[in-house]
Amino acid sequence: MRAAFPNELLSLPPLPGQLVPSDLATLVVAFLLQVGDWATHDYCRRLKPEHRPRMGMTIGVPMRYLSSETSHQQEHSGTVHLRDEFLGIARVAFDIFKIDQPNIAAGIGVEEASELVKNARARVAAKPPPTDPRDWVRSEAEAGCLWIFESPEVGDGLFGCVDIGAGTTDVSFFRLKQKHDGLRWVKHGLAFYSSESSPPGVDQVDQIILQHQELDGSQLSTVRGHEAELLDSLGLRAKKEAHDVCVRAFKETYQKAWRGAYEKEKKQSSWVDYTLFVLGGGSRLASFRNAMMKSVWEGLLEGRAIAEVRFPEDLCEWSTSSPPQANPFEEDATFLLVAYGLSYLGANVPPVDNPEDVPPLEMSNRKKLPGDQDEYYPK
Repeated sequence: MRAAFPNELLSLPPLPGQLVPSDLATLVVAFLLQVGDWATHDYCRRLKPEHRPRMGMTIGVPMRYLSSETSHQQEHSGTVHLRDEFLGIARVAFDIFKIDQPNIAAGIGVEEASELVKNARARVAAKPPPTDPRDWVRSEAEAGCLWIFESPEVGDGLFGCVDIGAGTTDVSFFRLKQKHDGLRWVKHGLAFYSSESSPPGVDQVDQIILQHQELDGSQLSTVRGHEAELLDSLGLRAKKEAHDVCVRAFKETYQKAWRGAYEKEKKQSSWVDYTLFVLGGGSRLASFRNAMMKSVWEGLLEGRAIAEVRFPEDLCEWSTSSPPQANPFEEDATFLLVAYGLSYLGANVPPVDNPEDVPPLEMSNRKKLPGDQDEYYPK
């Protein structure tokens, strides 16, 4: 977020030395790659026979930031499209991970960090551009909805998806596209009508809880994942503040996304019974889910149900035994579904139309009968 909106996050501590926000984001992604590499090697070494993993990566970005119309002003290089910024972060981070292999977990100095990014950026600039940028960067909306697309329990239709994440709330509306394979109609891709992303997310709820507990940010780990029970224990004042600060903002983002989607299909009957999914850590909070169940038309169609679909069967926990055993995933997986969708690569990724590529549906023109209907009903 700081790489995308450097001028809107001025309250954060200044970065040290010559580092800029995109440098820091690149180093964070490189570190996460190292963590993933350690985890996959730990798993593969316990297989019989032992396997050697190959690392790949895809980072998820809010869909609206990948629009060709979304850009920001950089201090030295002028206007830059955010999708190009994120693509550069992904490619440079992967280059650092593969070539330099620094021990980021142990800590690196500012000058060394700046030099790492500078050299990797030069190496990446000398390479040809990727054939398909979606191999590196995909929208969180499509990644989070991939399990919906893959589920045999979900057919075609109109859908809404709300992902209440850590820093932002992402809302999108889409249709599942179909094609005929010669025998039957099958799901073929996702056509997104609209997508909106804005703060706050669950981080803001955690800050409210910490303030009411009179604790500082160092105690964040004691709050994350326990927001519902902590808000209940703190009483009405904390609940009201969480509602006033967060729920109202969630509903504004939801309404904005819905208005954009309605422009693509101006047919009231289509929006009477669309299917709604709620994902992310914030989906655990009943007050947040209830806010999403309210109708976009005040006073009408209240109490929209939030759809539930069984989680993917291949989302499991591996034991520490040798060889490792797959155990059923026992935790709430709603906050993992974006990562699950990003794990799909290449041909396994369904085609996606972003909102800017989806034209409004043409509505059939209805002709009024003339006042004198003799020509339609002759005597």
